[in-house]
Amino acid sequence: MNHLNPLPYYLVLISILVTGTGFSTIKPTLAFEADRAADLADFNDASGIRLKYPRGWSIKRKPDRDTLAKFSGKPAPNVEAEITVSLIDDGGLKSEDFARMFGDLMFAKLSGVRKSPLQNVYVGASGRLSGRMQTVSFTMHGMPVYQEYLFVPGRNKMLVVALTIQNWQRTAVEGAWKVFINSIDAPETIIPPAPLTEVAAFKAQAIPTVCNTYPASCVIKRPTKSMTLDQKINAVLPRTEEERFLQIPWQTDLLSARMQSECIGKPMFIWIMDGNVLGAT
Repeated sequence: MNHLNPLPYYLVLISILVTGTGFSTIKPTLAFEADRAADLADFNDASGIRLKYPRGWSIKRKPDRDTLAKFSGKPAPNVEAEITVSLIDDGGLKSEDFARMFGDLMFAKLSGVRKSPLQNVYVGASGRLSGRMQTVSFTMHGMPVYQEYLFVPGRNKMLVVALTIQNWQRTAVEGAWKVFINSIDAPETIIPPAPLTEVAAFKAQAIPTVCNTYPASCVIKRPTKSMTLDQKINAVLPRTEEERFLQIPWQTDLLSARMQSECIGKPMFIWIMDGNVLGAT
């Protein structure tokens, strides 16, 4: 967040960094059944921002000038999550303008950036914090990254909740994600709640998801009990977009590959691994 320092803004940024996944809907109630005091711990900041996080996660307060706290834990086996919380002034910008400015700063140097339209949501401990949700995907160091952003405007402040994940383990972090966004609370002097009539009239919308390389790879086919045997087999077999590497005319003989490289005048790429390169390791 240091690159945001020149701007006259304060922002609360909560980001979840995991080798996990994302969601398409936000509900005003906790779907995660860790609402008991034994399962959740309280975080209270001097600014008035409060939330709950899974007990057993580690927390590091004030790791740098902009960050209020950093949470680290495992929402599921082999899935690590990191959540950072920062506070910055928003300069009176509307959610749409702030999201655009924030995206321009965060994703300017990244490749394959795709964004969904902003959607209205209500979150927080009271279910009355009016916000905007957006999903973003991009490529970093050759790896696809998926994010969900929540922008909640306050009194000259903006609450931003960002979930960063990998597409193929989306459900692993769903519980922890909902705990954070649905337990957030703040004094009315910072974020005033929306009127009850406004919340009652609200109709929830699905938050569109995006992928940044092959959209078809975002859809995971799973066998169901109602499928026939052939349908179940087809559901688990690799799809065309998952086997594009087979379209490369690989050579399994080094000398033959060298001769072909010399004949066509192109360099030779060698893929070496500990085992059979065709997968029989």
